[in-house]
Amino acid sequence: MRVIDDYSAYCAEMDLLPDRRKRLRIVPCGDTFDLNKQWHLYYQPTDRSYSEHEYIGIYNRKAVRLLGKVAAIYDNQTDKSGKMQLKLVKGEDRPEFHERIERMVVDSKQDIGWEISSGMRFFCAVQLVPTDFEKTSSGGIQGPRFWDISEQVEKAGSDDLKLAELLRNQKWE
Repeated sequence: MRVIDDYSAYCAEMDLLPDRRKRLRIVPCGDTFDLNKQWHLYYQPTDRSYSEHEYIGIYNRKAVRLLGKVAAIYDNQTDKSGKMQLKLVKGEDRPEFHERIERMVVDSKQDIGWEISSGMRFFCAVQLVPTDFEKTSSGGIQGPRFWDISEQVEKAGSDDLKLAELLRNQKWE
């Protein structure tokens, strides 16, 4: 594992990897889509790997429907008393993110019967904005996909609304 970490660091240092700041991680969401939209976050089990990325795209019904810049990543677990604890993995620690995660945990249990109070990783965006970045090839996606959005990021700068507009009605396979 250390060899892989060292090699990854070397490749990043030598500028051999794509610019992760300009990668959109597209994640499929079905049952949780409305909650992702409401709380401006995405979650997955902590033991599921992921590659670095700066943008998250929520995929539903053959298109990225929401996107946003990842501002913070948290892991959660329950302590001995049963209270949920959040650990900042990366980004800016904000009370509003804690509140959103807590609401997502409650709403997931209440609305869809999913227990996510422990063992999850939360990707928090300041906002997830609507878009319509359509997949044209047949079938849906079964797992995450990455898409280079460097051209659109350069045009949009730090404006998520402009980025969403630039991706709207574009196609991908």
